[in-house]
Amino acid sequence: MAKKSTRSTAKSTTESKSKDAAAKKAVPEKKKVATAKKAARKTVPAKAPVPAAKATPSAPARQSAPSEPKKVIASAPAATAAPAQPKAATTLSAKVDIGFGNMLYIRGEGPGLNWSRGVPMDCVAADEWVWSTKSARSSFSCKVLINDEIWSTGDDFVVPPGERLVCYPSF
Repeated sequence: MAKKSTRSTAKSTTESKSKDAAAKKAVPEKKKVATAKKAARKTVPAKAPVPAAKATPSAPARQSAPSEPKKVIASAPAATAAPAQPKAATTLSAKVDIGFGNMLYIRGEGPGLNWSRGVPMDCVAADEWVWSTKSARSSFSCKVLINDEIWSTGDDFVVPPGERLVCYPSF
C-alpha cells in the first residue's frame, strides 16, 4: 500500500501543480480584464456641471417695494455732463445680386475701413448686403468690391453718420 500512496501523492502533486499553473494563467486574464475596465472608466468623461440659467435681457428684474418713499433732492444741473444717448448705427446697404459663392466687401475712409483691404459685408438676402458701425462721427466715403477684388464702377458712396444709405452698385 505504500506504493499506491506514493503514486496517489505523486498524482495529487502533479494535479495540484497543473491546477496552480492554470490558476496562474487565469490570474493574468483577470488582471487584463480589470485593467481594461479601469482604462474604460478613465476615458469616459465626467459630466460637466450644468451652468446656472442666465437672466434674459427681455425679462425685467424684480425689485421689492421700498418701505418708505424716497425723497428727491433738487440740485442744479451740471453744465459739463450731457445725458448719455445711444449712438445710432451708420449702415450701408448694397442691393445687388453678385452670384452664389461670391462675397461683397467694403473699403473706404470710414471707421474700421481703409482703401487697401476690404471688410466683408453681411448677406441678409439673395440680393442685399449690409455693413454697419456705431463709431462714425462724420460722413465718410466708401466703395464695394466683389470678393475684395472687383471694384464697383462710378463715384464713391458717401454715408452720413447715424443714417442708412441704400446703394445699387454696378460692376
